[in-house]
Amino acid sequence: MKNHDNWELKPGSVVLIEVHDKKRMDWPLGVITEVYPGRDGKVRTAHIKTKDGSYLRPAQRLYLLEVPDNPEEKQEVDQVPEPNPDPVEVSESSVPPKAEVKVTRSGRKVYQPDRFTN
Repeated sequence: MKNHDNWELKPGSVVLIEVHDKKRMDWPLGVITEVYPGRDGKVRTAHIKTKDGSYLRPAQRLYLLEVPDNPEEKQEVDQVPEPNPDPVEVSESSVPPKAEVKVTRSGRKVYQPDRFTN
């Protein structure tokens, strides 16, 4: 997943910096401090500050994280959906019977598989 045209690399954006010989889990995290556009006006390189120092990297090697730049830009993800007002009734005939639980000498619970219960 590379950067797309509608993604804006701008100062303050949080990015992952691709490192060729490392796994994605080990890529450094950085904040863009300055961007440099090309002749066409699109951002081609960016100056990035990480915990280890500052780097100049091409935009093709930066992966923008979806983190709002301003705390005021909170998305509606934080909202909890309302509970369903109409609970669904379940009849006892549709619920399979509980399997008998046995306990081994070491204290582990052993359940009989559902396919063996009739």
